[in-house]
Amino acid sequence: MQTRYFILVLFACGNLFSQSDTLNQIDENNCKFGYWKNYKEFEGQSKKSLLDEGLYVNGRKTGLWAEYYGDNRLKSHLQFIDGLLEGFQIRYYENGDTLEYGYFINSRWIGKHVTFYPNNHQQQNVFYHNKSGKKDGCQSSYFENGKLAKEAEFINGEELSNNEFYANGNPKVISCKGRFHQTFYENNTLKSSINYQKNNSYTETTYFANGKIASVISYKNDKKDGMIAQYYENGNLKLKGAYKDDKMHGDRTYYDYTGKKINNKLVIYDSNHLIEREGFCKNGKPEGEFKVYDSDGNVTMLVNFKNGKPNGNAYFYYNNRLRSTEVYTNGVFVREVGCCYLHHF
Repeated sequence: MQTRYFILVLFACGNLFSQSDTLNQIDENNCKFGYWKNYKEFEGQSKKSLLDEGLYVNGRKTGLWAEYYGDNRLKSHLQFIDGLLEGFQIRYYENGDTLEYGYFINSRWIGKHVTFYPNNHQQQNVFYHNKSGKKDGCQSSYFENGKLAKEAEFINGEELSNNEFYANGNPKVISCKGRFHQTFYENNTLKSSINYQKNNSYTETTYFANGKIASVISYKNDKKDGMIAQYYENGNLKLKGAYKDDKMHGDRTYYDYTGKKINNKLVIYDSNHLIEREGFCKNGKPEGEFKVYDSDGNVTMLVNFKNGKPNGNAYFYYNNRLRSTEVYTNGVFVREVGCCYLHHF
């Protein structure tokens, strides 16, 4: 806190010097100059309170300025050159504890920028910025107990890697741009994994908390493209199918919890034992009308199938309202009406 005291001394000296001058002056060009004290009527107060004070030169803030909360408690010390934030800046919580500090050049954070949690002086974030004001180097965030919450590597504002942690220290996210992205359950078991390839394609694998694979979905240019598979928590296959350019494509086959192809009415429940989807299958192939539901029991998707392939209209809903319609012929997407709200199917 030595920096804060140093600024207070500087500001006190400037303030004392200014008292001999006339306050709040305006020149012939209607520009503010000299020492100013600006006031504002804050909510719940019967009279105006000091908002900020400092020096104007040619109508622009210059030198050290102080900002205040409505009851004259110090809010920040800011330094200006020709109206732009320039130099060391420090801001405070209403109780007087430091909220953040760092350096500005041309009103941009430059170098080290530190923020704090209220009341306990614990660092919340430590950021580093280059001369252009963009994040550069290692950026860190912390829990209130001081343990590392996030650590990311940036070059000129672009994030290259990102590691996030739970409060118990276990990894939450481990990511390296263009290579992989992994998320974890709090008990340190894998939740999802993405492996990127050079042709803008990647495969995302998700996992149940017991470690079994929940789904495998192929993507290209951030759209579902290629084979997909979904599984039950016991590891048996639930569904296999495909997408092309984010649209359903070709055959779909459904399996029951034991791994056998469904040859009757199909009802699949989610982890909360609510109906997730329902329809009818012949030897695993969906036939007729299929419905998909959200966690509130609302239909989000209604698809017509023939011999395991989407055929006819597929309707997509959001908040019980029809959002779009897709038309298929023998498993091939034909056209779309409106904007689509998609649910994995």
